[in-house]
Amino acid sequence: MTTRPGELGTRGVRRRRRWAALLLATGLVAAGCGDDDGGSADPEPGSTTSSAAPGSTTAPTTAGSGDRCEADTPHSDLTMGTAIEATSLDPTVSRGTGVTGGTELISIYDSLMRWNPDTQEFEPRMATKLEPNDDYTEWTLTLRDGIRFGNGDPLDAAAVKASIERFQVPDSKSRWASLSRNIASMATPDDRTVVFTLTDPWATFPYLMAHEIGMPVNVKVVEQLGAEAFGRLPKGAGAGPFEPVSFAPGEGIVMDGKDDYWGGPVCIDRLRFVTIPGAQGTYDAFKNGELDVAWMRDPKVLAEAKDDGFGYLETQQNAGALLMMNGKPGHPTSDVNVRKAVAHAIDPEVLNQRVYAGTGYTTDAIFGPVSRLYTIDGPSYDPDEAKRLLDAAKAGGYDGRIKLVSTNDPQASDLVVAVEGLLEAVGFDVEVDNQKNTNQMIAQAAAGDFDVVGYGLNIDESSPWMKLDSHLNSKAPANYWGLDDRELDEAILATKRAPDTDTLKAATRRLQERWNEIVPGAIYSTIMETVIWHPEVKGIEITQEANVLLAGAYVEQ
Repeated sequence: MTTRPGELGTRGVRRRRRWAALLLATGLVAAGCGDDDGGSADPEPGSTTSSAAPGSTTAPTTAGSGDRCEADTPHSDLTMGTAIEATSLDPTVSRGTGVTGGTELISIYDSLMRWNPDTQEFEPRMATKLEPNDDYTEWTLTLRDGIRFGNGDPLDAAAVKASIERFQVPDSKSRWASLSRNIASMATPDDRTVVFTLTDPWATFPYLMAHEIGMPVNVKVVEQLGAEAFGRLPKGAGAGPFEPVSFAPGEGIVMDGKDDYWGGPVCIDRLRFVTIPGAQGTYDAFKNGELDVAWMRDPKVLAEAKDDGFGYLETQQNAGALLMMNGKPGHPTSDVNVRKAVAHAIDPEVLNQRVYAGTGYTTDAIFGPVSRLYTIDGPSYDPDEAKRLLDAAKAGGYDGRIKLVSTNDPQASDLVVAVEGLLEAVGFDVEVDNQKNTNQMIAQAAAGDFDVVGYGLNIDESSPWMKLDSHLNSKAPANYWGLDDRELDEAILATKRAPDTDTLKAATRRLQERWNEIVPGAIYSTIMETVIWHPEVKGIEITQEANVLLAGAYVEQ
């Protein structure tokens, strides 16, 4: 993790910030209702990774933008700009990363565990400890005493078990469904203890308890409201610091701070999440004082924010920017040689210059040079080889046409122009299909209606297996690539069982070797996912996948 304290002069208290002005400026309609004081702008290799033993019982820290709020800290409102609007407030439905609703979810439900990028360890949050047996096939979770859901029901072992079982139903559409089934059984010997028996060894199982599966939902509230209404407004269903007030797609999400949060006082009375199209638009609103906090992953805009001296926390996302190719029959990219031709036609440095103004972290590997897991490179830029492979495919009857799906986002538009030029330079005939927004683009990818689409695996080094398995495993619901490759599956599984860094690097090397043989996609950048804030905003923390923890946040006056 790279941190930098805010360096701008105090801009005054932004309590009751100009919400109406923000809505007008962004064309929205009103809804119905941490920092270590150091660090550099350049990440050190492996700076957000861990080789520490999982299941740490160290107490949570407040690393981020300053100490957490206290009982006598003045209260205020806070508005956060997000990159993509949450699709649901139900953890089994939402995609739940920092870029797609994760911060909103953790604000409502909190989490059993947390990944601390500073200590590079998993830490208990609503748990007091999570401990494995000798071979990592059994984990014992101990809950904190006295935590209650928003409606007053106790957060006990039975409630945790019932919440996790929602992900395990046969017809679950959750991206975590297949991962949750790695839990063979759950026992609740007492109200504070859950014993997880796994299907096979999993050395970084705490990661699961720090994400949606580890965000306990009061199942009674789901049953009372019904699934659809619950996803829109899950009042009383979470034990997190905030209670949802309103959620209007296209308008924003509003939450109120709780008076009885288990983790201490909450100093944010009203928390608002708004989505502004494009990172530059978000940053402009942030600089104008219309946002207190903003989440983004555009390297060009982040470089501007760093130069402007704002505080920030960032986490490394491996294979964060790539071109996913459709390997299903009926698509030209079902031919491995066409996929290889695409990969060899892509020059990561050209995309870095044209899309990120040279501010990105270029790589063609799953784990790039800034990663502790970097071993070998991926398919390199080689236009001559791309032409040779494409000519051979055309000789076999392929007409050279290829469908590139993207969005109208400004950054995506720059990417499309650059990719289209690189592909046409080697002989492809590119058809561009622009979707209105990222959610629509992802939906089209999920439906298989693409040959090539801009995508990101966003692999967190705290537990690489998680994203690899959920996106690339042959049986994974989010396997939009059409992959069905036993050797790739085995390489992915090896990353799950790796007990130490050296074993993990051997597994990721084999993974890269197999990737280079079948070429599911063309990687061009490691991405830093980042939250930025104004200097008077304090108490921000960050966890895995750049989900932001706002329980202890406040605005200094």
